[in-house]
Amino acid sequence: MPAKESTKTIGTILTVPGDDDFKPGPLTIAELKRLDDLEEVVGKGLSNFIETGAALAEILHDGLYRKEYKSFDEYLYERWGLGKSHAYRLINGSKVAMVLDCKDSLRPTHEAQVRPMTDLENDQIPKVWMVAIKNADGGAITEQIVKAAVREVTGKKESKPKIRKLSWKAVAKQAGVLLARTRVVSIILKQNHSVEEAMEHMRRIEPFLELLANADDGK
Repeated sequence: MPAKESTKTIGTILTVPGDDDFKPGPLTIAELKRLDDLEEVVGKGLSNFIETGAALAEILHDGLYRKEYKSFDEYLYERWGLGKSHAYRLINGSKVAMVLDCKDSLRPTHEAQVRPMTDLENDQIPKVWMVAIKNADGGAITEQIVKAAVREVTGKKESKPKIRKLSWKAVAKQAGVLLARTRVVSIILKQNHSVEEAMEHMRRIEPFLELLANADDGK
């Protein structure tokens, strides 16, 4: 009987099995050992998105989360206080960063720096990154600089996202995401003492506040 095809795709970078692709059951001794190794990487490296994203990708791909959890999403929230969207950004960001072949001093240090490149072909990623480094001129390579580099290399114009009008009920559902992100900030500060990474997570609360501001009053 042929192997079941993957049913979930993360962006255009990584194709992984969906939660239903793994049958319930205990992990093998080898899987338990590998899960321990990967979770050590995640636990120590929440401020290192490349290693963390790669570890999460393997946990997802091999279904190692099923040791204690029914789904990868449940594992992310209960084990690490991570929302699904951010975890997938870490996974995609890690895959993008590993395409780059440059000195450590020139490698990206934050997931947001590579986020604009997740939809690019592998051969375009190094070109965009080198343009971003050049345009930063020795300064910080921000997400906006990388976005501009993507436009310069690909010729594509940036599309402005539409602001959604949501009801209060819909906004209330986002509160869980806000709490999860706040919990991540606490973990980062306690375990890694990385104020810079904590601030990066705090900035991700802004979309929630924007949704709240544009909610339909009283509905």
